[in-house]
Amino acid sequence: MKLKVRVFVWIIGCVIFFITFTKVARVGVVTNKQGSDEFVSDLDLVHQARREHVQRVCQQRPSEFKVWADLSRYFSFSDRHRLVYCSVQKVGCSFWLQVMKILTGQLPQGSLYQGSFYHTVGMRGHYSFRGKPPSEKRRLLDTYKKFMFVRDPYARLFSAYMDKVFNPTRQMRMILRHSETFRTHDTRAIARELECATNVSFRNFVQTLLSSKGKWFDPHFTHMFRHCDPCSVHFDYIGKMETFVVDAKYILDKAGVDGKLLTASEELFRSGNEILAIRDFANGILFFRRSKNCKPTYLCEIYLRIWVTLQTRGLISTEVLYPFPLDNCSSAYVSYPIEELVKAHMMSGNRSVRMRQRQAAMMEAYYSIPRSLLKELQKFAQDDCDLFGYECSVDVRFPEDRYTPSNYSFFRQFW
Repeated sequence: MKLKVRVFVWIIGCVIFFITFTKVARVGVVTNKQGSDEFVSDLDLVHQARREHVQRVCQQRPSEFKVWADLSRYFSFSDRHRLVYCSVQKVGCSFWLQVMKILTGQLPQGSLYQGSFYHTVGMRGHYSFRGKPPSEKRRLLDTYKKFMFVRDPYARLFSAYMDKVFNPTRQMRMILRHSETFRTHDTRAIARELECATNVSFRNFVQTLLSSKGKWFDPHFTHMFRHCDPCSVHFDYIGKMETFVVDAKYILDKAGVDGKLLTASEELFRSGNEILAIRDFANGILFFRRSKNCKPTYLCEIYLRIWVTLQTRGLISTEVLYPFPLDNCSSAYVSYPIEELVKAHMMSGNRSVRMRQRQAAMMEAYYSIPRSLLKELQKFAQDDCDLFGYECSVDVRFPEDRYTPSNYSFFRQFW
């Protein structure tokens, strides 16, 4: 009897192994032609499921997702590849605008990992939807393949705060000038917010966003669906930031784009973009060093904020020592910080470890918000969560009894 049981268990184990191995082999990246076709087929199914999910939610709640605004500024196209892209801020749009400029001949193909994405704003002239008659826009949308990228709404909002409010940028000054409500939430910010740095905490930022009641429409903070109107524009491909490299290669392959545009190695692809991101932040520092409105006493804090921003993005490890002085930041030693920042990045070790650091920073920010405010934020994010298939419940995402603060704090010195 025992022998029969053992034989039965062995057979069941073999069946489970065979099923698991077959599934892994089918979805894995393989080198032979047949396996490659299967891999593409799996991605076809993924994007089909995303399209069908969006269409289902749109049909169930049509009035909630109606967009009346002119969205032409977000749309660009390539005639050669019969491809239309809708950009969403804080979802890789700088990268994709760079790609679209290469596809339309505005930039040479070899420029993807050169120069900087710093303010690579919009498509100009013929390749933008701006100024196009409605009939031409409709023709492009009806006959070209269309794609957009989305992202977890909570991660996107935190990233937008870090880059556009916490981090000193041109947008930060513009946002603060047009957002009087910031002053009502943090009196410490009044004297300094229009100079080079701002003391607006993440909590204050969320309060301002929620209290604006639709009057504050900086695109970095508005809903993703309001950029691209996916209930009216039926996108062929909906990529996700969480699977960015796989989706990007898949979409470009479907469009017939030369595979050399993207590095074949995922590791090289990511490292190239990480260096570009660091260069962008260095350019931001240089802009504020030249600004007449930037008082010298604030320069040290600007450098520190840039450093922390790179840490929260997983570009610089918390184990790497801060290389800049804490005073006299106008010295020639820090006149061009890109070398020090890149050096710190190269010393930061394994990327997977740095990505856990990125998650820890986001958790610290969200757990600094009172529970009642988090619940209000959930209502704000719900539409994007529902439409694009993200978990939105703060009880699931940020459970009260499961957070243990790290010994390292990214924001204690600022908030």
